[in-house]
Amino acid sequence: MKLDEMNYEQSKAHWGGLAKKFLVGKKVREVRYMNDEELESLGFETANLVIWFDDGSFLYASMDDEGNDSGVICTSDPKTECYPSIRNYDKPFEERA
Repeated sequence: MKLDEMNYEQSKAHWGGLAKKFLVGKKVREVRYMNDEELESLGFETANLVIWFDDGSFLYASMDDEGNDSGVICTSDPKTECYPSIRNYDKPFEERA
């Protein structure tokens, strides 16, 4: 079945299955905020967490499925419910545009 022919439940099952296949069994190797080089290569204005796994794969949040900028990561940790996107206000304005 084509993606554009799937209903809501079928889409959740499809994408959930892909995520499960990708994530289950991996071990987290590193967690850090994106560096300037990574931000530039993605065209992001804000940095967010990147979760690196033991097999070299990684995961990060995007504000949308087009990859227009970074996104927040919400957690079940009551001490840190959300890891925010961070804008670099230390750069001059013209470098942030």
